[in-house]
Amino acid sequence: MTYAMEIERRERIARNIGIEEGMKEGIQKGLKEGMQKGIKEGAQKEQLRFIVSMIKKNLPLDVIAELAELSVADIEKIKCDYNL
Repeated sequence: MTYAMEIERRERIARNIGIEEGMKEGIQKGLKEGMQKGIKEGAQKEQLRFIVSMIKKNLPLDVIAELAELSVADIEKIKCDYNL
């Protein structure tokens, strides 16, 4: 094997290793971002469930807004969206 062929072989190996490492890193980053997104969406759904249950119990909208850390207008929109 010539010196040039050996250099080419080593470059190909290094390139393949780099591609594999990049793919692994990308997958791990994607999983992490996906988990964070899922947690955030789950928390939002739980907050919405909590708000709807308070509306159904006829709590004052300003109290609900304060507890949920939202505006009264946001609570009114939720109330309308759920026909409550």
